[in-house]
Amino acid sequence: IGSDKLWFTIAPGGVKMEPNAMKREGWSKKYDCIEVDGHDVRVGAKFFGEDKGTGNVRVFVDLQDMSARVQFNPSKVLTEHELCTDILKSYEHVERRLEVAGLHLDRDAGKVTRKDIACDAVLAEVPENSMPYLSHYLKFRRCKRKVDDVHGITMGNASVQLQFYNKHEQLNMLGIPHNLHPHTGRNELRILSNARALLEKYTPTLTSALKLTHSDLVDIYRSEVTARVHIASTPDVQQMKVESLRDALTFYSINFGRNWLSRYLINEGMNHLIAEVGRDELTKLLTSIDAKKTAKNEGAKIRKSIAQTMELEKARRFMSNRTPMSYVDEYIRTFALTA
Repeated sequence: IGSDKLWFTIAPGGVKMEPNAMKREGWSKKYDCIEVDGHDVRVGAKFFGEDKGTGNVRVFVDLQDMSARVQFNPSKVLTEHELCTDILKSYEHVERRLEVAGLHLDRDAGKVTRKDIACDAVLAEVPENSMPYLSHYLKFRRCKRKVDDVHGITMGNASVQLQFYNKHEQLNMLGIPHNLHPHTGRNELRILSNARALLEKYTPTLTSALKLTHSDLVDIYRSEVTARVHIASTPDVQQMKVESLRDALTFYSINFGRNWLSRYLINEGMNHLIAEVGRDELTKLLTSIDAKKTAKNEGAKIRKSIAQTMELEKARRFMSNRTPMSYVDEYIRTFALTA
C-alpha cells in the first residue's frame, strides 16, 4: 500500500517566481491572457515536469494573486511505478526540480484537493477474470460502476472512487520495464475534491499529507475501502455464498483433521479482527488484556491464521470449476479487509 496521486492548491501569495523563470525548461509556451486597454496581459503560467524523477508534476500558476494548483504522483518520483510510502521524500525531489525552474511554493499555504492511496496484490488469476463478478455481485456505498476497458473497472461517484485494474498489463501497455507477476491487480482509493469532509479528516493541508507514514496510509485505505465495499443481497449472491462456504469447509475438513471446524472458526474470527484494527494493533490488544500472552506467541498465531487462509485461496486456483463467489471473496479479502 502506498501513495498515488496528490493534488493541492497554494493560497494567494504562496508562490514565488525568480526573474525570467518562465524562460527556463519545463514552462509551457502557451498561457492564459486577458485584454487590458487593448493589450494582452499574461495572467497564467504552466509548468510540466516531464523529466524522470518529477512525478509528472503539473503546476498552474495564477500570476494575478500568485496562487497555484499542483498535481503530482509520488509513486513516479523515486521509481517508475512502485507505490510510494515516503511522501515527504518524494515531494522534496519534486520541490528541488521546481526550484531549478525558478518556482518556489510555500508548503504552509498548501491545501489538499485530491489524495489517492493504492494497493497492489498478486491474485489467483489475472484480474480481468474477476471483473464480471465484481460488477454484478458487489455494491458500493453511494457508488455507480463502469467498466473502463477489458483491463479495469471504476466504482464510485464524484466524491470517492475505487478503481481496480491489471497493473501488469497497464505497465506493458505503457512500455515501462517491470518484474510484476502477471496476476498483479491494483486497487486505488481516490478521495476527490468533492469529498471535503474526508480530506479535512485525513489530510487537510499539504503539510499534513507530507507527514503521513506508511502505517497512516494503510489505516486510511483499509478504513475507507472496507466501508464502501459490500456484497449485494440477492438470491443468486446468497446461493454463491453458500457454495463458497462449502468449498472452504471442505478444504478445512480435508486438511485439518478432527478439529477442522474449530480451526476454520478461529481463522475466520482472526481475519475479522485483523480487518478491524490491523495485525500489529491486534497483537498489542491481546497482550495488554491478557498478561499471559506474549507478542511473540500471538504474532505467530496471527501469521499462522493468515497463512492457512492463503492456502485456501491457493487451493481455489486449482479448482476445475471455480465459483463466481470465490472471485468476489478474493477481491474483498485481498483489497478490502486484509490489506
